[in-house]
Amino acid sequence: MTGYFRRWTTFFCGSQNCERFVPFQGSKTSFRSHLAWAKRRNVNLKELATQRCLKSTTVVALIINTNLAILYNPSEVGDEIRAGLKAGDWRTMGFWIGIASSISLFLSVFALIANYTAYSIFNSLSTQNAPIILRSSIGRYTWQKSGDLVNHSMKSLFVVAALSYIEIAQPGPLGATFATIWAALLFWCLLTTTSLGHTIIHTGAMGHDPILRQSVEENMGPDQLSDHLLHQMDLARKAKIPLNYQYQIPFHYVLKEIERGNVDLPIPPDKLNNMRESQFTRKWHRY
Repeated sequence: MTGYFRRWTTFFCGSQNCERFVPFQGSKTSFRSHLAWAKRRNVNLKELATQRCLKSTTVVALIINTNLAILYNPSEVGDEIRAGLKAGDWRTMGFWIGIASSISLFLSVFALIANYTAYSIFNSLSTQNAPIILRSSIGRYTWQKSGDLVNHSMKSLFVVAALSYIEIAQPGPLGATFATIWAALLFWCLLTTTSLGHTIIHTGAMGHDPILRQSVEENMGPDQLSDHLLHQMDLARKAKIPLNYQYQIPFHYVLKEIERGNVDLPIPPDKLNNMRESQFTRKWHRY
């Protein structure tokens, strides 16, 4: 039981820091940045980027429709929300529902504009030149921030739903208790998916090279696989291999060599360049 608790505590919190409590922000841990570098040029990155933007546009359109229905709903609750906003009476729940819904509405509109514009821009790329654009700083920033706005829109919609439930369905302490439970469940969902995302990017799971040989993988149970992934994550954090090299070298072989003490840290750029040589790659097949 102790080992089980330690494994999942490490999985969620990390053995060195609590980075898994933080969603993917910044260029280093950006999920889309890793996606752009991990896929080879024969993979249609243009189609991948445009499809993500289209799906995000559909999601934020639904959120916009929901917030407009809350603000302009011809009901007693809708009248209370509008009256609270007009009067600026911050002591009423209707005022705060209106504020939260307005914030969610404008975040969704910004997300809609960002994703539709990004879709139009990415759709103009050729298949051959899409990787260089999506891997550049401006392309990576545009792709990442359009997704961040969608995430913020969904979280703000949760706030609107929680406040509305407290006001309409269960006013008073009982409603606040339920809203707190839902917030904890939301945090748990975000923490789980974010932890899995960090596991994927730190272990190089987006790349085409296998993390383990198939014969070894098939003889390991779920807990053993989790332990191995955690160990790989620790080695990857120590290695601090730049993103543009991570998917162009035999990444898992390098981690194994670091574990054996055959590679000094930090790895200099000239040595990373040498790792691209075919002789080093052939060693990976013997691992």
